[in-house]
Amino acid sequence: MDTKELFITKCAAIEKEILAIKTDNPNILPISDGIVNVDNYLSAKYKILWILKESNDLDENNEGGGWSLTKAINGLNSWEEQPQRGRTTFQRIIYSTYGLLNDFVLWKDMPYISNEEVFESIKKIAYINIKKHPGYATSKPKEIDQAYEENKILLKRQIDLYNPDIIIAGNTLKYFFEDLSIPFDNKKSNGKTAYYPTKERLYIHPYHPNVRPVSISEENYCNDIIFAGKDWVENKKNYL
Repeated sequence: MDTKELFITKCAAIEKEILAIKTDNPNILPISDGIVNVDNYLSAKYKILWILKESNDLDENNEGGGWSLTKAINGLNSWEEQPQRGRTTFQRIIYSTYGLLNDFVLWKDMPYISNEEVFESIKKIAYINIKKHPGYATSKPKEIDQAYEENKILLKRQIDLYNPDIIIAGNTLKYFFEDLSIPFDNKKSNGKTAYYPTKERLYIHPYHPNVRPVSISEENYCNDIIFAGKDWVENKKNYL
């Protein structure tokens, strides 16, 4: 097992590697991702990794990127400092994570997101994107497909290094079934969220957290994830 110092060094090396990825457009730079705060992640009740598609960071001039997602999140002191862009995504990530890490408390029973303990949940996760370069608000499926093919070795290295207990893939799990040997036959579901439990790890496959409320409310989105986590913890001794 790595010492914490070596683990931090390996995490930093991957983030540096991501920031070195080039594109044909010199104005579109990569955005590094990974563990938001190593101390918080390693001490959390469950190590949770969120896998999304890409960061929404391109402007009207088709320029963006060149920064660290983890450092940006870790540098926030309160929910009020969170930029408007990405608020829906982060709000659902925060509430879902808080529920998983706090005895599976449900959405209606949680304090508001401006509560420090609730907000600080975002600093206890790992967060990676399949596409390491920014996009617009709506992802293009062909670009995500291509990014996965280009980055799948890197993504697997990130997952192996972070070794999460719970992976929450916001409409991205389909890319990982084969490469992570996810037991498709173990599929279970709660509400509109599928999940795949094993003894060592839980894979949850919800909608992307920015899904419109007409498709699923924030309460149901978060509770589906929390219920999946509770079911896994209570029954994982029965899984292979």
